[in-house]
Amino acid sequence: MKPESELQNTGSQGLPEKRPRKRTHSVKKKRPLLDQEVRFLCTLWKWKILSYQLSHVLGFHELSFWRSYKIVLRLLREGYISEHSVLGTKVRVLQLTKKGFSQIRYELGDLKELRFNPQSVTHDYWATVFQLGPFAPDLLDNTSFITEQEVQAFESGVLPDWISESRDHIPDGFTWLKGDSEDTRIALEIEVNLKSPLKYTKTAYYFDVFDSPIDMIFWLCGNLSIAKFIFDLLLKAKLHNLDRHHFFLMEDFKKLGWKAPARSGQFKDKTIQEILTARCWQDRDKMAARQWQGFASEIFFPKTKSPWKKKT
Repeated sequence: MKPESELQNTGSQGLPEKRPRKRTHSVKKKRPLLDQEVRFLCTLWKWKILSYQLSHVLGFHELSFWRSYKIVLRLLREGYISEHSVLGTKVRVLQLTKKGFSQIRYELGDLKELRFNPQSVTHDYWATVFQLGPFAPDLLDNTSFITEQEVQAFESGVLPDWISESRDHIPDGFTWLKGDSEDTRIALEIEVNLKSPLKYTKTAYYFDVFDSPIDMIFWLCGNLSIAKFIFDLLLKAKLHNLDRHHFFLMEDFKKLGWKAPARSGQFKDKTIQEILTARCWQDRDKMAARQWQGFASEIFFPKTKSPWKKKT
């Protein structure tokens, strides 16, 4: 008689059952990212939101549009970045994912906050567009951009000394322009939708410090009623430096770029270009006067996602 252990392993015909083979799964080797891909992910972290065209300009300008687009698609497939829509436009944009942030975490240096997600895709894309303005194709050595992401994430000692250490309010970006006679430091505020009056009053007092290093505050508003509402609040606040506040509309900026007129304030009806030229940009007229129509549709507000498709 067969031992009990052997009987347990026999089938109905008295034959030994075949034990199922163990399946061995081939472990797919993780692809190491190229240096240019890591640099691009760091750039995307800085700006939070970039269109496909801006990704090429800021991250892969040495390559063709087609080549950079293929790299971006590969990063999408591998989960390092994700794609989203900007409300009110046809623009498809990119942001970093948790996987992508993990890949570059230690490339960024010491961070006091481990942050990478935008609070609002639409808001943050307008912040990127407004801050870059005509600089996108030709970033200059005498121009410096500090984004809201950097101010939130870095320790104060890492940031330039002209960035306030106060965190009572953080603008949507800072731009430093080096002029022939003097420098200009600009803070940016993006208002897609109207918020509480208290929020704007606090923002106004944040800038209304006697030793504030900020020379100008550019407000980009979703519509004229928002711009007027905020400006009226600033008037009632009796600020010491109300003349530093300039209000522009998103629709004007989308059509005209830096030729968009101020809708209220001391320089009402003056364009961004004229305001800056009067202060520090006497030798920058050529770039500031760039033909916006066509340029913006290509870089900031493209009608198609892929760079090789013809516009419809």
